[in-house]
Amino acid sequence: MVPPADSARILSRVSSTDVREVLLEQSYHVATLDHDAERIFDESWAFVERLAPEPVGGKGSRSGG
Repeated sequence: MVPPADSARILSRVSSTDVREVLLEQSYHVATLDHDAERIFDESWAFVERLAPEPVGGKGSRSGG
């Protein structure tokens, strides 16, 4: 668990204007292996697709097809 002060400190030092804090309330020590894993992957993929000049993997699908 990350204390709120640490999260705020990190967010205040990110130079990008495209910054969003996402609270993972269903995860514990390793969030990518825990209950919020699918949410992490989905939101990460949406971020990449939003910033990519063309659809990643063809036709905007995660499977590449």
